[in-house]
Amino acid sequence: MKSSVYIKEIEYYKQLWNDKVPETPYYNKIPFQSKLNLYIRLRHKINKLFKNLNTKSKIEINQLSIDDNLIKLLNLWLGVNASEFNSSIQGSYVLSTEEFVNRVKSGWPEMSDDNIFQALRNVWIMNLIQVIAEKPVELTDSMFAYSMLYPLTDNIMDHKNISKVQKIQFVERLEKRLKGEKIEPELQEEHDIYRMVELIESQYDRTIYPRVYESILEIHHAQFESLRQQYEEVETSEMIHITFHKGAASVIADGFLVLGELNSKWIDFLCGYGIVLQLADDLQDTTEDEKNHHKTLFSSIENSDLFAYNTKKLIDLSHFTLKLMPCESTWLKAQVTALLKRSMQFLISDAIYVHQTKYPKYFYKEYDKSHPIGLNNHAKLKALCGGWMEKVRARIT
Repeated sequence: MKSSVYIKEIEYYKQLWNDKVPETPYYNKIPFQSKLNLYIRLRHKINKLFKNLNTKSKIEINQLSIDDNLIKLLNLWLGVNASEFNSSIQGSYVLSTEEFVNRVKSGWPEMSDDNIFQALRNVWIMNLIQVIAEKPVELTDSMFAYSMLYPLTDNIMDHKNISKVQKIQFVERLEKRLKGEKIEPELQEEHDIYRMVELIESQYDRTIYPRVYESILEIHHAQFESLRQQYEEVETSEMIHITFHKGAASVIADGFLVLGELNSKWIDFLCGYGIVLQLADDLQDTTEDEKNHHKTLFSSIENSDLFAYNTKKLIDLSHFTLKLMPCESTWLKAQVTALLKRSMQFLISDAIYVHQTKYPKYFYKEYDKSHPIGLNNHAKLKALCGGWMEKVRARIT
């Protein structure tokens, strides 16, 4: 197994995961009436927002961000001052998103919405890093290129007409290209991938920013190391290493692609945050991973108490990591922390609701009591938003 560049940081988080008993006070019961009142208010604001949108012939995405109904919804649901938060940010998440989607659809009109959204999630993480660093929120060429690398490489790795030997040879060529060698593409799909590497090179000179390319190579190694979870039986200790390496390397690379250089505080935070996001993804994908025989720290668990224990450790680790955020502004750190805590709560609550039969009844009931609106109502609002989005999707330009 390849040793990680960030071995010290990853070992620290592995020890934290293995040794620390969860302290998350998720048993704080919220009164039923408070949960019901909040659910009703949220449902009302969601319906009001989408009804207004549904009357428009066209919806411009950059106008949506200043919609008063949306801002009130975000204030209520995310627990942040959305209008003040938005006005404090240089640049715009919305414009960055719009530019990314337009560039993808222009270059790869056949790319699926799922692949676009997967790549877009990475853009949002990079935009978040810009916010924390108090840099302008924008889409740079290197951000675009790095976010596109893995949908494009997946096209090769998932291609049924490309042999296993060809895929291995492609991985070897890509590693050489990431190291700076001039490699001629052998597969048609490689041309776009190497063009993305060139975009990164146009922004970051290899001699001035060597750690940018170290970080990209690290996630390349981690991505393909993680394939072992699909094809081999791995011990739990090795599975933890593979999971933590992949999560940490991915978000640390995001940081280097945004800022060019990272100090130790940034690496500590991004390492932990990447691990938390990877674990949350694995929790959400438990059923699909079980179906495909992919072993993760959640899909490999048959004991319901251990499944709940690992979920509590994930919640605790996410709270711990956010305290390490290297943000100079106290007010901004408080706003971003509240936003990320609630976002992580959404991800974990979705997973607990979907996989509720895997949890002991006591855990599900206690978590439900501590949820701001309750897990059933959480699922109802998610379905409500999904239904409305289907109605207005065609009007979004």
